Amino acid sequence: RKRRTRLRDYYALATPREGHHQLDLDSPDSFDPHSYFTTLSSTASLPDLLKREIELLNGTSPSSSEIRELDGERQSLVYNHHHELIDASDTIRKMKSRAEALDTSLDALKTSFESVSQLSAATTRAAEPPSAAPPPRPAFNPLTHLSALLSLPILLRALLLHGQAQGQGGDHAPSQAQAHALWGAWEPALRSWEDGGVEGAREVGSECREVLR
Repeated sequence: RKRRTRLRDYYALATPREGHHQLDLDSPDSFDPHSYFTTLSSTASLPDLLKREIELLNGTSPSSSEIRELDGERQSLVYNHHHELIDASDTIRKMKSRAEALDTSLDALKTSFESVSQLSAATTRAAEPPSAAPPPRPAFNPLTHLSALLSLPILLRALLLHGQAQGQGGDHAPSQAQAHALWGAWEPALRSWEDGGVEGAREVGSECREVLR
C-alpha cells in the first residue's frame, strides 16, 4: 500500500476515494466487509442479494476464486482433523486394551511368584530335621494357596525324580522324605477341599497319592 501511494505521488495521480475502495471486493488492502455488508443489505433487494451471493461463489473475479479456495481449505481442514480425531481415539482405545491385558498378566505373574515362594518355604521346612515340638501350620487360605496346591503334584514328582537321580550314586531317601513331608503339610487342606466337593480337588489328591505310591 505504501508503494502504491509513493507511485501516485511520483506520477501525480489522483488518490481514489476511500469509500470506493472500502466497497471494492478486488481491493483487499482497503476493503471493509462490515461497510460492504451494511451498504449492500440496505440498498439491494432480496433477489439482488441472492444474485450477488451466486456471483461471489461462482463468479470469475479474484475475490470469488479466493472464496472458493478458502471454502475448499476449510472443508479439507475439517476432514483432516476428523480423521486425526478418529485415529487418536483408536490409538487411545488400543493403549487402554493393552494396559488392561498387562494388568491381568502382572496379576497372574504376582500370583505365580507367591506360589513359588510358598512351595519353596514348604520344601525348606520339609528338609529340616524334625524337632520335638513342630511349629504350628499356617492357616490355609484358598485365595492365597490355591495355585500352590494345584502345583503340588508337579513338585512331588520333581522331588522324587531328583531323589532317583541322586540314588544312582547314593541314597535317595532324603528326597523321598522331603516329598512325604511336603505332602503331609498340604494333605489336610487338600482333603478338606475333597470333602467339601470342590471341583478338581479330588483329581489333584489322586494324582499326588499316585506319585507317592
